[in-house]
Amino acid sequence: MCNSHIKKLIFSDRKVPTDQTIKVLRKNGIDANEKQAKVILDFLYFLAKMYRGRASNAPSDSITPGKEIEHKIVI
Repeated sequence: MCNSHIKKLIFSDRKVPTDQTIKVLRKNGIDANEKQAKVILDFLYFLAKMYRGRASNAPSDSITPGKEIEHKIVI
């Protein structure tokens, strides 16, 4: 991936602090440093942005409830 594309994925208006992300990941058995936590946050923000875009374009009757998540994240 080109550097210009990578820079576009970084969300500067992140509302979840990196240190809190590291704590949540550790509680769930994932050891990550600050750089890795930022990458994970960027990915999650990207997914949320994509989901919001698709949800707003979908007809209201086509939305079906998702399956239950088997592994719950401890916060």
